[in-house]
Amino acid sequence: MKNVDNKNKNSAGSANVMIIIAVVLLALALLCAVYLVLDAMDISSLFKKAQDTTVADTTVAPATESHADVETETNSDGTPKKVVYYKDNVYNGSIDYVYDEEHSAVYEMYYDADDKLVECIKITVNYKGNVVLEEHSLNNEVFLKVEFNYYDDDTTVWQKTITDNKTDKELVTKERYSEDGLLIEKFTYEDSAQTGHTVYTYDESGNLTGSEEVSE
Repeated sequence: MKNVDNKNKNSAGSANVMIIIAVVLLALALLCAVYLVLDAMDISSLFKKAQDTTVADTTVAPATESHADVETETNSDGTPKKVVYYKDNVYNGSIDYVYDEEHSAVYEMYYDADDKLVECIKITVNYKGNVVLEEHSLNNEVFLKVEFNYYDDDTTVWQKTITDNKTDKELVTKERYSEDGLLIEKFTYEDSAQTGHTVYTYDESGNLTGSEEVSE
């Protein structure tokens, strides 16, 4: 009977040891699992932080757009549409061209660096496309007018009259040409009084050789 009891006691003791070992292993497994979860969370957090930092550090601001000092835009028929001026790649003013339906007149709209309209010039042309009238205005008020009168060919200027409404002065320039189309005399007037008379001379090839102011 003692041997049986001893065997039973030994068996019970072994079973208890096995249970304790199993509990310890289970606890260790749970601790490892918790550690791995926490570690994974930290790694994920660090990765996200590193990723965000990398994106922020490697994002390059777009380079400053480069411009020529003057950029032009034309219509399909080749007439000017817009001219834009830049200084050190910064907008510095522009000119817009607006045409009437018959293209007998064009409005040149001048804007400063703040895109504020500073002047409008209405240019009227004849059937050959030569300017016959310039009207400079601002806020719909004409302050300067330039008229062009042509010889019978409608291309050679004979007289140019400038009317300055700000000073109430009228300046007139009259030009006389040779049969070869060379300017040989120019007369200037201010308020109908002659202020200048210039004579031009040329060589046999038509090259300008000199000009002389004639005193009346």
